[in-house]
Amino acid sequence: MSFSVSSTERQLIYPRPEAGIDKRQDFAIDLLQAILTKMPRKYQLQESLFPAQQDRALLLLNDKKLDIVWTGTSDHREKHYRAVRIPIQKGLLGWRLLLVNEDQKNLLRDVHTIEQLKLFSVGLGGGWPDVALFSDNGFVVHTTTSYEALFKMLQKRRFDLFPRSVLEVWSELESYKSMGIAVESNVALHYPYANFYFVHRDDKQLAQDIAQGFNQLIDSGEYERMFQKSYQHILDRAQLSERKILSLKNGFFRKPDDKEKKYYFNL
Repeated sequence: MSFSVSSTERQLIYPRPEAGIDKRQDFAIDLLQAILTKMPRKYQLQESLFPAQQDRALLLLNDKKLDIVWTGTSDHREKHYRAVRIPIQKGLLGWRLLLVNEDQKNLLRDVHTIEQLKLFSVGLGGGWPDVALFSDNGFVVHTTTSYEALFKMLQKRRFDLFPRSVLEVWSELESYKSMGIAVESNVALHYPYANFYFVHRDDKQLAQDIAQGFNQLIDSGEYERMFQKSYQHILDRAQLSERKILSLKNGFFRKPDDKEKKYYFNL
């Protein structure tokens, strides 16, 4: 795979979703399609023939078998891959609601501190940056390499809490409601975190083109319209201002500089 720039259209291969009902990628794909219309060179998106969990997708990116991946960031990932440091969803990946079993909707009613919250175990995907984050904050973390298996493990009470982005949790609840899961009613978590578009470390031109197109969408107001259409009703449903917000530290995240802060959600 060559990174040379020419007048011909370049195909950008991205990873197929891990599960057929997995909707987590929809906004990132739609946004990237819009970004492509603003970029100075011609690109076309192409889904890969195979699904890939986060760490594997990044390895395939490193091997130039994928051209672009979107995933949660960390210092390690930004050292080994080239990140476009504009959060795809305003940093809302770091605002979390907690999936629990349906009979435990008020499990955290009497929880007011992180120390109290740490009495409950957490389930996460193996290879997700969140694993190190929750472990670093003192939580007992259970992992599996299968996204769908996490819902089964929660149902079987292998762990107590499945933290999900406020933007993901309601669609996941709809997809897996037959398993008897629910969103816990009292608590929201917050930690500095974001998902970025990543390209190969050497693919500087593509990263610059994406950043240029992304900023054009933001400046024109088109990004905000897309975001509001996809997510405002979800944020309204989450009622974050009515919940106890418990904050975790994230020692694996490079804080946004003064120019980047404008991209992030504030409650």
